[in-house]
Amino acid sequence: MDRKTLGITDDMLQAAQALVDARAREAILRPQVENYQRLILAKHGFHREPKYRGVPDGHLPITDPNKVWLMSESDLAAYVAECHLERDRLGLLTRDPEGCPLLEAQARRTEAEWQLFQTLSLHPKLAHLKSANEKPLKLRQEALDLSMKFLAPFLVNHRPSPAASAS
Repeated sequence: MDRKTLGITDDMLQAAQALVDARAREAILRPQVENYQRLILAKHGFHREPKYRGVPDGHLPITDPNKVWLMSESDLAAYVAECHLERDRLGLLTRDPEGCPLLEAQARRTEAEWQLFQTLSLHPKLAHLKSANEKPLKLRQEALDLSMKFLAPFLVNHRPSPAASAS
């Protein structure tokens, strides 16, 4: 079947392509950012703030960038400042001068996922996807995977219509 028969619009394909692009950007940035974050953590050996040390391994230095919230404010400020220096040294651009490239890429991906669901929900048979962002994470991911599998064959040869390009 062709895409018009299935009711697939240029807007749906543009939303799907935006998600592909956002996922690619995140995949490219993740190893770069996590690498410098881990190197900075290893270099300084930051520890948990005393109130967070009463757990197993609480005495060990923080090595996971997802656990930096356990640091003291002064250690966190030093860590973030060094992350910004490394971000700038690598030429990684952010919208916000205080931003993290990976966090911004994750936010763009999440926005692209939301936009895909909103666009697909305009199709009479896919209206239920409008609330997909409110579903548990596993169901939301399944809906995303199915949506992209449905649209992927049409992305390869998709060229926006002149009207879509003008907007």
